[in-house]
Amino acid sequence: KAIDHKVNPDYLQDLCVIYTVFRTAQLNGITDIIKYLHDYCCALHVYCKEKQYTKLLKDGFDLNKQVKSWDMKALSQGFDFEKYSVFTYAK
Repeated sequence: KAIDHKVNPDYLQDLCVIYTVFRTAQLNGITDIIKYLHDYCCALHVYCKEKQYTKLLKDGFDLNKQVKSWDMKALSQGFDFEKYSVFTYAK
């Protein structure tokens, strides 16, 4: 009944992913799931930003200019995802 308003299958898929993440975290002992997701997202964001700016500074980029592209998938290479795994985070 709570998902009757989801008229687009993509929205329903997104909702299922969110419920799966929350339930998996809960079953693996993470009690504050919002804090866990916040910590994970912030750590990944900072890692990618530092990696991008380090590369730009080495290339002589003027930091007063706007960075036009951020390839977050490429920038996330090397990030310690294991540290934020739902299976090991709470332990």
